[in-house]
Amino acid sequence: MRTIKLDLNKMTSLPALHNYLHKALELPEYYGMNLDALHDCLTELAVPTELIISEQVKDEKYLGWYGAQLLEVLQDAADENEALQVKIVYNFSLLFSCGIIKTLQEESRLFMILSAENLSFSYGDRVLFKNINFNVEEGDKIGVIGVNGTGKSTFLKMIANRDDGGGKLIIPGTVVMEYLPQDPPFEPQATVLEQIFKGDSPLMVLLRRYETAVEEAVAHPDDVKLQKNLLDLQQEM
Repeated sequence: MRTIKLDLNKMTSLPALHNYLHKALELPEYYGMNLDALHDCLTELAVPTELIISEQVKDEKYLGWYGAQLLEVLQDAADENEALQVKIVYNFSLLFSCGIIKTLQEESRLFMILSAENLSFSYGDRVLFKNINFNVEEGDKIGVIGVNGTGKSTFLKMIANRDDGGGKLIIPGTVVMEYLPQDPPFEPQATVLEQIFKGDSPLMVLLRRYETAVEEAVAHPDDVKLQKNLLDLQQEM
């Protein structure tokens, strides 16, 4: 049986993780670089293999919530394939003895915001997009480019509505999703500032409360209650 010790230092982002697994596990060339594809490849693995991986892969400084998903996929594959054994290491001394941790120096890790696998959408017989896979990490700036009618707006609406399109869409609970439609509704009587602050997110609600408090405090400078309310909102800001 071959033993493969997965190195945490080579799993610093989703692309790095899947490229590393592709080489380390000698997965086929058609490997789809996502967890569903990994599960399929591991359940078909014929060479007796022991995988050793640290439970720390699900820590925020490594892969976070995606690391937890990875551990589940590895365990599920091992349950389905007798040729595969998965050992999840929890003890620091075992991590060093297995060669999984090579240094105690912490490296900066990017927080993963979104992971999408096999997103698809169609109108009847017309397929707008099919089997889209991508990841969004903290600091990413991404543009969706295409001619009219190719599904750009539909694609963004699906993500904003957390619609997996028959695939898998993973968004951590701490992530707040905001979406600005292509043609947002405008209230004819609203001021520009009121329209800007329109929205139900906690930040927009706080900004509206603050702007209202400023107007009231200016109109009634001797009102102690209004002044205190403004100071309290300034602290929240």
